[in-house]
Amino acid sequence: MLPGKSLNVSILLTILELLSKKATLQELTDLQDTVNDLIQENRLLFDEKSLLYDSLCKQSSKLDNYRLQIENLKHLLLSSTEISFKRRFANFRDEDNQESNVDENQRLLEILKNTHEEYEDLLKKYDTLRSSYKIIDGEHKNDRESLFKLNEKLDLYEKRFETHDSEKYVSEKLLIGVQTNLERCQVDLNKARKECEKEKKRILEMQLRFAANNDTTEVQYSLDLLRRERDDFENEVSLIENLLKSSFNDLNLLKEKNFIFDNDMTSNCQKNSSSEEPTKIIGRENIHENDASKLELSELKAAFLELNRSFERQVDDKKELNDEIFTLQKALDDCENDLRRVRKDFLELNALREKETEDWKQFQADLQIAVVVANDFKVEAQDEIEKLTLENSQLNDQVSMLKCELDKLRNKSNSCEESMKNHSFASSSPSSFSGNKTSPELKAKLTGYLSSIETTTNASTPFMGKSKYLMPHIILLLSLSNATILNP
Repeated sequence: MLPGKSLNVSILLTILELLSKKATLQELTDLQDTVNDLIQENRLLFDEKSLLYDSLCKQSSKLDNYRLQIENLKHLLLSSTEISFKRRFANFRDEDNQESNVDENQRLLEILKNTHEEYEDLLKKYDTLRSSYKIIDGEHKNDRESLFKLNEKLDLYEKRFETHDSEKYVSEKLLIGVQTNLERCQVDLNKARKECEKEKKRILEMQLRFAANNDTTEVQYSLDLLRRERDDFENEVSLIENLLKSSFNDLNLLKEKNFIFDNDMTSNCQKNSSSEEPTKIIGRENIHENDASKLELSELKAAFLELNRSFERQVDDKKELNDEIFTLQKALDDCENDLRRVRKDFLELNALREKETEDWKQFQADLQIAVVVANDFKVEAQDEIEKLTLENSQLNDQVSMLKCELDKLRNKSNSCEESMKNHSFASSSPSSFSGNKTSPELKAKLTGYLSSIETTTNASTPFMGKSKYLMPHIILLLSLSNATILNP
């Protein structure tokens, strides 16, 4: 009797535990509704993520195009500035190509205007990109917050699923234990019934035996004992049967509730995913849903990581674009400084060129004046040369006359020597006196000749050296005077 009572108490406890879990059905339905809402939100977020990814791809492609345009513009600016500088300096060297310099300056101004306009367009595009980037950043922050909330909700639902799975596992174990206990009770009942039938047969045999022996007192006593035992046993059997009936009823109720719960879960699953086939076992379906939610969670995490990476790439692209814009601004500032310097050099070169042209014109005027003066000097020199040639011819005539006179004087001197040889010593003094007399005459002639030559040279050649004309005459006269002095 004791083990039967303990078994009945354990069955009742398990039934009470199963009944206490009746309230979890409503929580499971609410959980299923929240899971459905989460799935819809995940789908919406996935669509928004795809749209955001497409917009980010477009923005990245636009940024790449802007980067290429900036690089081309930098290359064009550098090439145009180099070519313009080379052409400008080449044109500065060539003094006759002023029109080409003006064209180059106009072309350079047009290029600078175009670059300034393109720079303003780039600044406007940069402002629009920055505003769109701020908008996308705000949306991305909202998406991150919503994803964070969704992750928290998914964690809560995962915990609830785990607790539900554990409770379901425990309830299944309890159901299996109850079923085994019921089977054991059924076996015990069958054994008790068999024993009751045996006891009834034994009582009938004893009644027949005692009736044959006619021992009524002992038979009555034994029958009373047997009846008491039978009544007790029947009471126990009835109690056990009542407990079994109640347990069977509770088990049927639990089965019905479980069946209803299964139907509700399958209907909810069919509503959520019409394409999926309904499953029969609740545990497998919950595991499948849990795996699906985990996969979606992993996909959301991967999408979130991808969004973070794209955001970081966009931030890096923004930094690169800011650096390129800064370098482009610096290059434009350098170009403007170079342009100012070139303009300053151009103005200085123009001033220097004007000064040189004025100096050249003055030089040409002075050169013309010098040519006129030179022509006048040339005419005067030709006139003086003609005069000198005439005077030279006259002087040559005078020299020839002087040579004739010298020859005559030499002849006279020779005749005097011969006369001195012929005369005596007494007559030598008057001859020496005559010789001394002739030598002053010759000296007087020579001095007069030299003075005449000097006057003619001073009058005719004011810009030439006098020694050029006097030296040969002086040498000739000195030789003549020496000859007369040595040979008196």
